[in-house]
Amino acid sequence: MNLKTIASGTATISLTTVRNSQSLTKEVQQRLIALGFQPGSVDGVWGNRTQSAFTAFATRNQLKGDEISPRAAQLLLGIQPRPTQPSTPRPAPSTPAPTVQQPPATPVPVPSAPRFAPATQAIPTGLRAIATDLLIWQMNRITADQRLTRQVQQGLDAMGHNPGPIDGLWGGRTQAGYVAFARAYGFNSNELSPIAALMLLEPAIPRIPVTRPTRSLSAQDFRDVARSIGCEVAAVRAVVDVEAAGSGFLRDGRPKILFEAQWFSEFTNGQFDDSHDDISSPVWNRALYVGGAGEWDRIYRAANLQREAALKSASWGLGQIMGFNHAAAGYRDVESFVRDLHESEGKQLAAMFNFIKSNRLDRFLNNRDWAGFARQYNGESYRVNRYDEKLAAAYNYWLKAA
Repeated sequence: MNLKTIASGTATISLTTVRNSQSLTKEVQQRLIALGFQPGSVDGVWGNRTQSAFTAFATRNQLKGDEISPRAAQLLLGIQPRPTQPSTPRPAPSTPAPTVQQPPATPVPVPSAPRFAPATQAIPTGLRAIATDLLIWQMNRITADQRLTRQVQQGLDAMGHNPGPIDGLWGGRTQAGYVAFARAYGFNSNELSPIAALMLLEPAIPRIPVTRPTRSLSAQDFRDVARSIGCEVAAVRAVVDVEAAGSGFLRDGRPKILFEAQWFSEFTNGQFDDSHDDISSPVWNRALYVGGAGEWDRIYRAANLQREAALKSASWGLGQIMGFNHAAAGYRDVESFVRDLHESEGKQLAAMFNFIKSNRLDRFLNNRDWAGFARQYNGESYRVNRYDEKLAAAYNYWLKAA
């Protein structure tokens, strides 16, 4: 099996299968290098650098990061399917037609493939312009522009790569920070690509792709969850209306999170309490929350210090399930839990109700005991917030709407 075989077929190949094939892994590594990613040595071994490079490739092209589809293989090879010919033949011309050169037999290059900005191209005014374009920029042009340098420094600082003062001057610390950033994602540190600019603007966890556009809840998701715990669909919808975090994603496609500094301190034995006191605290402190996309800046910095502890220390998605509760949510480890919750609101919903079932709260839903559910899910404060009344009202609404 090779990339050309996958590209010309209809089957999608899992990364597990790819990893077990040294020749296929080597071919993927060669193509990633040709496309400007950095998978490390072309040795046929699927290590962390190859995974990071493939994740960056998949994110750029809005593909799944755990498989190679025919479309992914085509993009890796730099080809696209030939356009479909019209099914209805055109009428023959009354006069001899001029000779028309036939399309080449070999696949044609993808016209939208990123290319290096020509020397005459004006420097963009900001990272967002680069992130939404197709041009790759040589770093010596970026570093000569104070506005862009300042924005890169801000992104590096948010991710904990310590670029020094955010002053628009590209010094040794900024260079070291950018090299560390590029290494984490498998980018070339001598250039700034659109996906690298996007990551600086919207930090994500390395090796976990962000799905864009986001996949919202469907009616089937609600039916599947209701069937899994044996309750009515209206009960599931009521819980989502009252207890879930609205949409499970931010507008940029990253899951909604809340990073808990006291849990990060707990999981790292307090070793970062003094050096990083805004993300690691021995006691709960409301003032440390940033909210919204700002929570991602916090978790990225924590992940650079201790990845597993950082993932465990945030609440994720619709149900805001803590990472350390991954087993109750149906996952063997926090890495697979976080990866799945990046994929869709459907998977976030399933994790939320796995957690509910693991804590034996499904019996309250089956019996429509809204006070019992609210007490166990929210604590005794449920009376003050009238969660039981809200659940009952939402249930009655969805029962009638069905």
